[in-house]
Amino acid sequence: MGRVDGSVATLSNLRVDRANAGGVGGGLDVSAGGQVIASFCVFVECVSAQGGGAFHVSCNAAAPSPGKRVTGQATAVADCALLSMTHCDVLLARGAAPAAGAVTGAGVVRVSSSIVAGNQSGLACLDPRATLDVACSDLYQNGGADLSGGCLPTASATNLSVDPRLCDLPARFVILGVGAPR
Repeated sequence: MGRVDGSVATLSNLRVDRANAGGVGGGLDVSAGGQVIASFCVFVECVSAQGGGAFHVSCNAAAPSPGKRVTGQATAVADCALLSMTHCDVLLARGAAPAAGAVTGAGVVRVSSSIVAGNQSGLACLDPRATLDVACSDLYQNGGADLSGGCLPTASATNLSVDPRLCDLPARFVILGVGAPR
């Protein structure tokens, strides 16, 4: 897929299939100033040699400054790097941990109504300043912990860990089958 920095991107109805990176973020690398809003996307069999097979979100030294705050004025500050995923699936990601996806620095990852399943390892925040917010999602059969790292919020009661019953993943027919959780 590629790298997003210093810009805003909206992804919808997209399949990222077998993307590979020698660095971080095999499927998607969001860095300093990058903001990605993704909906109804599938990341399948993405690989990264340095972590974040499906995605990697990071703020680095080049991240934009929030600017000066003037006394008495409210200032809206955007996250220095953001990936917001709704109805997105992260499936069968491989490579260095965390294979499913990573967030570091003061980056923000928000995942909702999504499936994260069958990855070599789960989602992780690699820095206590980062935000990893996962809700209303199915976290199933990822190697090791589904969610890990120092910035994790309290476990959400809205998350499931059940077989998503995908119809035919090898043929990339990625829809929920009969009896799948909804």
